Amino acid sequence: MAVREPVVVIAPNSFKGSVSATEAAAAIAAGVRRVWPQADLRSCPMADGGDGTLDAVLSAGGERRTARVSGAAGASVDAAYGLIANDTAIIESAQVVGLTDAAATVHPVETRSTRGLGELVRILLDAGVKQFLIGLGGSSTNDAGAGLLAALGLALVDANGQVIEPTPAGLAALSRVDASALD
Repeated sequence: MAVREPVVVIAPNSFKGSVSATEAAAAIAAGVRRVWPQADLRSCPMADGGDGTLDAVLSAGGERRTARVSGAAGASVDAAYGLIANDTAIIESAQVVGLTDAAATVHPVETRSTRGLGELVRILLDAGVKQFLIGLGGSSTNDAGAGLLAALGLALVDANGQVIEPTPAGLAALSRVDASALD
């Protein structure tokens, strides 16, 4: 009976701010290969919806692109996203409003917004993208998606009929929403 080569599945997540899941898988594979050269290595980078999700998904195919949108504190960021089959976008919120954006994290969390995510969705809708897979982990804000929806046309209104900022602080004054201009 023939001896079967061992199969080793290598499925790491990214190491936040250090290496991507793909880079971690390659490093692990190199180490395993040194001590177990006959092993059948199967690399499968993983992600939990936060940092590294885009890279993990694109490791199976697709195209990486960037767009300039608002970061969590409003400053422009070049956010990476992926396209699969030209009609499905992969968006990682950490690329737009992530914890690793030092410029945003100096601002209080109650003033940050996911508006840039909505800007990116709008750009992609205008380009003909029909489906979206959005990883929500690794965000530096907790506006409940209000910024994303505001960028798509949802108006957040206070008791006096004034539009409020789509931030955690702004949501404290929320009285109603107006979806009449929602894209």
